[in-house]
Amino acid sequence: MIMKIMSICFYVCVIAAIILFPFSVGAQLDWLSYSSTATVRYIDYFDDSLQVISSGGWLKVDLFTLGMRKITNNDGLGTNDLYCILQDDDGTVWLVGDGRLVREQEGVFKPYLFFDSENELVPLYCITDDGDQLWIGTSGGLTLFSKFIDDGQIEDSYFRFGDFNPQPPVFSVQLQGDTIWIATSDGVAVSDKSNPDLLKSFANWSVFRPSRFGVAAL
Repeated sequence: MIMKIMSICFYVCVIAAIILFPFSVGAQLDWLSYSSTATVRYIDYFDDSLQVISSGGWLKVDLFTLGMRKITNNDGLGTNDLYCILQDDDGTVWLVGDGRLVREQEGVFKPYLFFDSENELVPLYCITDDGDQLWIGTSGGLTLFSKFIDDGQIEDSYFRFGDFNPQPPVFSVQLQGDTIWIATSDGVAVSDKSNPDLLKSFANWSVFRPSRFGVAAL
């Protein structure tokens, strides 16, 4: 695979120290680590907390007290195996993980399950906000999800990107205006998303393989 999900032992100390530094100039900052949550896959910051997403659940770290709250399957997530998180402009939190998208509003969780053609749960790797919609990278391609139609539903899925192998895992999605970039196991693909129906055709994607580019010294 060209791209791998980075496995990182759960050490939040560096980020905590950097963010806390402006509030304690001249003070001695010690390293602090939390090491009981398996593999950390993503970190974000909102609601005055570091949001840490791992294979062992969702952690909220208060960077002033360095206290931690851990949210797991037992709290309503439906899975502990998570990959990514975002908070949209409405303050709603969305998480993706093993086979599900999870919406969190005021402490209430609503799961949306994703199945493949063999009725197996599909791992979801990344999520990007796009107004009323979400773009989700999965183990078998790209999915467009509506936040509001029928209280949340899959609008479409995309499996072919240029001459890449069909159904590649999509690990990251980046939006720039009407342009969508995706990072896959075969390389990077880009297209115009203004008419999502056109994304169904592999011919409407331009692709870039790492082998096409030389390595330049920085």
